Amino acid sequence: EAQPEAIYKADSAGRGYRKVVASPLPISILEHQLISTLVEQKNIIIACGGGGVPVVKSEHTYEGVEAVIDKDFASEKLAALIDADTLMILT
Repeated sequence: EAQPEAIYKADSAGRGYRKVVASPLPISILEHQLISTLVEQKNIIIACGGGGVPVVKSEHTYEGVEAVIDKDFASEKLAALIDADTLMILT
């Protein structure tokens, strides 16, 4: 299947152009069960700082896709998945 033409927009800092890609809301965090286990063991977790690597599930694996995941939405999703009492977003 043919891919549509890529869209590029001027960088706001005047340094050239950036490719425009989708920014979907995260559906899940693949490592949430491992992170939950680490939290139960009293570890301090720093996660989702870059938003994560967007993937889609194919038949037996995951494949990366051209998109960006917002780190705040990813953190919110992770907090919900691990039933966190507190979510701290430090900037």
